[in-house]
Amino acid sequence: RIAPVNGWVQLPVSGGGNITGVEIAPSDPNVWYAHVDVGGPYRSDDGGRTWRPLHQNMTLAMRAASADHVKNISIDPRDPDRIVMVAGDGWNPNGLPAGAYVSSDGGKSFHRTLKARFKGEGSHTKRLGRALSRHPTRPDELVAAADGDGIFLSVDGGDSWTACGGDGYFFSDIRHDL
Repeated sequence: RIAPVNGWVQLPVSGGGNITGVEIAPSDPNVWYAHVDVGGPYRSDDGGRTWRPLHQNMTLAMRAASADHVKNISIDPRDPDRIVMVAGDGWNPNGLPAGAYVSSDGGKSFHRTLKARFKGEGSHTKRLGRALSRHPTRPDELVAAADGDGIFLSVDGGDSWTACGGDGYFFSDIRHDL
């Protein structure tokens, strides 16, 4: 454990990754997820005081496809244990496709629902911004902007995806506009 500095304690990120964001569950403010570009994601059940890594709950095949190189996470506003995340490796010039993953049990297990390139990690290819957006009033609707693979729409909470065009483009951010 690292000593706190001004009340902050360093998250024990494995693999030397950067914490690229923290999401707080709308239905339970004690449940937080951190998306980390290498060796993530992480979960806290006490409002960020302690964290546990979730990447050990991924299969070796998922980790080989860089599923632990998380770009973004979206938490279902009705259920803090249901998350959708997009991940991938930006070091590979061809963009090793990890994709979108869903967990319905708080990160105890994951399954891939979309194979596409998301640059969660990689020095010259990492883009800041969101590659995953959940509609604010229709929580089962998500859009994902993959690197070179286009935009995808899910209307069932991330369980399936439909391609919507945009192939060959590299997006820096995607959001719902009401």
